[in-house]
Amino acid sequence: MAGLFPLPQVMARAAAKVRDPDASIEDLAAILVLDPSLVSTVIRLSNSPCFNVRTPSATLVEAIQRVGLREIMRLVGCCIAEAVYRRELRHYRIPPEVFWESGIAAALLAETLARTCGLPADEAYLAGLMREIGMVVIDHALSAEGDAEQWDCTVPVRDWERSACGHEHPEIGATLLRQWGFPDGVCVAVAGQGDAVATDADLTAVLRLTNLVLETSGCDFSLPLRPDAAVGSALAGL
Repeated sequence: MAGLFPLPQVMARAAAKVRDPDASIEDLAAILVLDPSLVSTVIRLSNSPCFNVRTPSATLVEAIQRVGLREIMRLVGCCIAEAVYRRELRHYRIPPEVFWESGIAAALLAETLARTCGLPADEAYLAGLMREIGMVVIDHALSAEGDAEQWDCTVPVRDWERSACGHEHPEIGATLLRQWGFPDGVCVAVAGQGDAVATDADLTAVLRLTNLVLETSGCDFSLPLRPDAAVGSALAGL
């Protein structure tokens, strides 16, 4: 599975550097430089009018200094979302733009909730962004096998996944993220997002609440929709 999408490995390594108090901007630049499109995007962003600078950034290190580490991580995350999620999930019948928007919405909401609870906001962002990556793997596998099975949207998506391939996307997604080297907290949250509402204020609880909010707002793919009371219960857990 790890060979499907090489780009997220760059983000996982970059996230680790951001959390490392001994890491320097040069260390982060050495990772980002592995992807030329990221280098171009970071430098272009640093030279945008919103930074109100007279002299354009000449190097990646200078661009990172100008933009800031947290914004760099957000930028890398958006690049990954575009690379991984901007594809049609034929077997789920989910258009690429809908899938991409859901991933970004989950990332931003999880990040906000985590910051409110005093939890690692950067890891919550990654967990929200990658929460449905297992769907991409399942869709790819079914297509590779020539399977015409499609989710009819009348049953919970995880029930359909078990019937179609014997696995659910949270466990598959967590396995892939571990192979990519994502932080353990992110992998645990993605794996546990489909279980009962958590009672501990951890990233898993944050991701579960994120899912509930998106479900009740119609921005998620799980069926049937959860009642509003479920959101209140999840909030009580945090």
